[in-house]
Amino acid sequence: MSNTLSDFGGLVLFDQLKKLIEQQEKTMAAIDDLRAAQTALATKVTELTTATAAALTAIAADVTYLRDQIAAGTVTADDVAKANAAVAGLQSTIDAVKTFDAVPEFPAPPTPPAA
Repeated sequence: MSNTLSDFGGLVLFDQLKKLIEQQEKTMAAIDDLRAAQTALATKVTELTTATAAALTAIAADVTYLRDQIAAGTVTADDVAKANAAVAGLQSTIDAVKTFDAVPEFPAPPTPPAA
């Protein structure tokens, strides 16, 4: 009889260990998914930062050029078009940053598995 009880106790322990291992595997898979999402986010942030810096650099160059043209008193229709393009570029950059900022920083946690 004691053999059967110890076997039963061993099976219960084995079953509990098996459940722990399965849960650990699920947790590790979720961590891997989180790492992949974090890497994708970091890539997007880098892309947005690079694009924003390039757009702002181009806009700064346009503004400097236009300032020089205004100071020289030689503003042309082409200069007005450049000013309009600079404004549109700036607005596009602002819209991109607003869209990025609209993404929630911390998504809702996943629903825990049923026991």
